[in-house]
Amino acid sequence: MKSIVIWGTGGGMRKAFCELEIINRLNSIQYKVLALADNDESKWGLVYNRTIPVVSHDEWKRMNYDYVVIASTAQQAIKSQLVDVGVPKDKVYDWDSFHEIIFSRCWREVLQRSECLESETMDRRNY
Repeated sequence: MKSIVIWGTGGGMRKAFCELEIINRLNSIQYKVLALADNDESKWGLVYNRTIPVVSHDEWKRMNYDYVVIASTAQQAIKSQLVDVGVPKDKVYDWDSFHEIIFSRCWREVLQRSECLESETMDRRNY
């Protein structure tokens, strides 16, 4: 299981949750959201979906996470902020990039399980 902190609490976060549910149903690697992070202090202490806390900077930095996924329109600024506070660049993704990586991995697994992928290349003349 891979652990994620999602940065952002708006529409991008809700989209990320929906897509992660689908991906977790299809994928052998499961993704668990540990917490939500946001620069808006008024959101700290709130709970999303009855289980996912919105945490302060100090709290999420102490968590044992695999990735911080940015689900906000201010992706570049947030990525810079995260790297500035010591989060390794290889652990920080914007949602679209992260989604593309895990969804393509998930899709390959689904196709392999259904035996749709073969090692042979397709002959265009017979297609």
